[in-house]
Amino acid sequence: MTIINRAIPYSLNLGFERKNVRITSLFILLQTGLLFLLSLLLDSSIEAQNLTFWNPSKNIGVEVSIPGWALEKKVVSKTENGIKEDGKLYSNIKIYKYDDDPSIWKNFFSIQIEEGISDPIRIFKDIQLDVYLNYCYRESLKYNLIKETSEQIVFNIFCPEYIKNKSTGEIAIFSMVRFKNYFVKIFQQWRGEKMLANDRSTWVANDAELIAVIKSLSSVNIKFEEGKK
Repeated sequence: MTIINRAIPYSLNLGFERKNVRITSLFILLQTGLLFLLSLLLDSSIEAQNLTFWNPSKNIGVEVSIPGWALEKKVVSKTENGIKEDGKLYSNIKIYKYDDDPSIWKNFFSIQIEEGISDPIRIFKDIQLDVYLNYCYRESLKYNLIKETSEQIVFNIFCPEYIKNKSTGEIAIFSMVRFKNYFVKIFQQWRGEKMLANDRSTWVANDAELIAVIKSLSSVNIKFEEGKK
């Protein structure tokens, strides 16, 4: 039995950031200039499969494989650097692909880093699940825990249809890491037409895509001090 057969995924809108964040440097929006933005944000060259995203203070980096669609056309990239109410730093890098309307994403990829975190990692998982309960029908919402340790939780979500838009559904995979006083959240989402859980032909992502992302997000490489692991 494959991971996907055990791990039927769930959904998310963009309301996942913690509410105690004050944005000080809002959005950098690039559509045709995504490659240029990535060259500013990343530690290694854009030709590399694995890229390292550093937080503003450059004291923690997250090495991940970005999806191939992130370098295609009709892609928007945003970065947020902020200060939480407790004075700790917050950063979030978002990349999404759209069809015709730039305000409606089709594929979404994000890396979020918070400093000064003391809450256990399960708290962040529960917050994320609560978000989906507000956006998806509970009767069809599927959640599967793939990996859970004291430092990392990986799970996927299957949301066949949104509450407000029954013709649209979503699949998402999340990886959350709690290490020292840092919290890192990485996730990828696929959005498309309404899906049927027992009919894979209706899914917005195929098995190969899901397995590849699960494998990638299950082994995140955290680095401390720029250029050092």
